Amino acid sequence: MVNLTVPEAVRKPHTGSLTGSGFIDEAPGLLHFVLVKGTAMTHGITQAPGGSGLREDILLRTVFWRIIPFVVVMQFISQLDRANLAILAAPIDKSLGMTATAFGFAAGLFFWGYVLFEIPSNVALTKYGSRRWLARIIISWGLVTALTALVQNDFQLGLARFLLGATEAGLSPGIILFITLWFRKRKQTKPLMYFQLAVPLAFMFGSLITSGLLQLFLSIDPLEGWRWVFVVEGAITMVIGLVVLRFLPSTPHEAKWLSQDDADFLTAQVRSELPEDRHDGVGEFKRILITLRNSKTWYLSITYFLSLTGFWAVTFFLPQIISASLGTSAVNSGFISAIPWTFVFFSILLVQRLTRNSEHHVRWLVALYAMSAVALAVAAFVNNPWIALVGLTVALCGVQSAAPLFYGLQTTVFTGVMAAVLLAMVNSIGNVGGFVGPIIFGFAKDATGSNSTGIAIMSVFLLLAAILVAFARKVLPPVPKRTESKDQTVQQQPAVDA
Repeated sequence: MVNLTVPEAVRKPHTGSLTGSGFIDEAPGLLHFVLVKGTAMTHGITQAPGGSGLREDILLRTVFWRIIPFVVVMQFISQLDRANLAILAAPIDKSLGMTATAFGFAAGLFFWGYVLFEIPSNVALTKYGSRRWLARIIISWGLVTALTALVQNDFQLGLARFLLGATEAGLSPGIILFITLWFRKRKQTKPLMYFQLAVPLAFMFGSLITSGLLQLFLSIDPLEGWRWVFVVEGAITMVIGLVVLRFLPSTPHEAKWLSQDDADFLTAQVRSELPEDRHDGVGEFKRILITLRNSKTWYLSITYFLSLTGFWAVTFFLPQIISASLGTSAVNSGFISAIPWTFVFFSILLVQRLTRNSEHHVRWLVALYAMSAVALAVAAFVNNPWIALVGLTVALCGVQSAAPLFYGLQTTVFTGVMAAVLLAMVNSIGNVGGFVGPIIFGFAKDATGSNSTGIAIMSVFLLLAAILVAFARKVLPPVPKRTESKDQTVQQQPAVDA
């Protein structure tokens, strides 16, 4: 039996509030971990020694472990359902008789469905709540993924991809909006980083999962085995949607593991950094129109479009680029394509650590996009396939590491329904690049018989993104600065545009 000697201070009776008992700072090592990450999850934290800063940190640690796993899983499966088409491209082309241009067109139709329904979906999320609407999105796109197994020609594949985009519309901006309801601006870096980490995880493990399933089902049916991959992954997605519907709280006040006082405190902290509402008394529809016409909305949208055009073109064709360069099979190309995403995962962690306390996020964005552009140019013009693979890997690392920093720019402009519309608009226009990129890449490949021209064109898009983001300081409002210490209480401001 393990004997734990409990310090005298810890033996004080608990009186209804973990931090109010006064022993948080005195509990050492493992005991401190258990108290903060265990007991704090089930007891109201109504006071905290050291002021609101420490209280907020303790509460957000609890919040993080309660909701961010949902965020990671939701983002993971959304990217998995996008990434599987890249792995399945070769057997689908063979089964349906598709050219590279036709495949790129069908793959890109996903983003048109996404764009058309993105804004209505995010507005609906503000009306029906994150839990119900995000669950609806996940369950419906899981069903469409499973039904993709029934397609018989390129038209039907394109239709399935369009419907997949329509049903998935609103997920990514909805998750970002969901995070802003729990974490104020200065506390959003870590949640947004984990949100983005799900992307390389999906392509890394998704490549392994999809390639493994493909290998299994092709051994049973060499021509049509790819269809069962869609069935299995669609079924898993629907199950996850039901879990989200059952357990995810939409706001702090819906969380059963937070007291009313703690929920009020977190909500007040978020509202304390909301930008000034300059449209008080304006109706919802007019707010939407104002957001759509705003120059900041279009600036962010075009920048995101340029970055995603290059990103999705390389992503969708990565297994085929590897296959053409190294002469590997579709299954082995899928396994090899997991390697770049391993480096992407660690690059996101590295950049987050380096920028955690930095006030120069715009400079980092410029550097990361420029690095990606140069890396793609190298990959396009070198004759060594392994150096080209390194270039593609560096480019993916740059774009993905920049994403959490770019998300942070979006959360400083509007609040309420206007914030929801801005996030949806930026994501919508940005994801048009997911259509444009593969189309351009596929056309260039068919026209030249090589991947090099398409890669070179994508490097230009990323260079333009670097140039445009350099003007962010002149276009966007500044990031809120930390004005309180841990011994001070943040002034609570009234709700704005809630």
